[in-house]
Amino acid sequence: MLQLTYSSLAMPRFSQVEIASMLSKSRKENARRGITGILFYSRNRFLQLLEGESTVALELFKKIRRDPRHHEIRVLEFQFPHRMFANWAMAFHDLTLNGERCIKVDPGVDLHLIDQPTILEMCAFVSERLLEP
Repeated sequence: MLQLTYSSLAMPRFSQVEIASMLSKSRKENARRGITGILFYSRNRFLQLLEGESTVALELFKKIRRDPRHHEIRVLEFQFPHRMFANWAMAFHDLTLNGERCIKVDPGVDLHLIDQPTILEMCAFVSERLLEP
């Protein structure tokens, strides 16, 4: 099982409607592929954790890398024995809209600059508070 995390700059800027549409499509496709994870959003930056069988997760990431809407992609790769978001084809947490802050992370934080321990802490914090899909 592979957990792959990346951040990217979304260009052009995504509207809330575009994010909702992307999430709807991604959730269907991810469920079909056995991919789970979470997508964080703040200030036109995405931070996404993908979980799944290694070849499937890497193939999906190759598709994301080719998407012209993603720029300045930064990759962190983790291997874990279990999924953090097993029941979520794609959980979503908008740091700029949600009143509850993720741990000590400022809602305006540049998701491109967050380190690995903070990413894992954010994911654990959110996964513990998510309701069933």
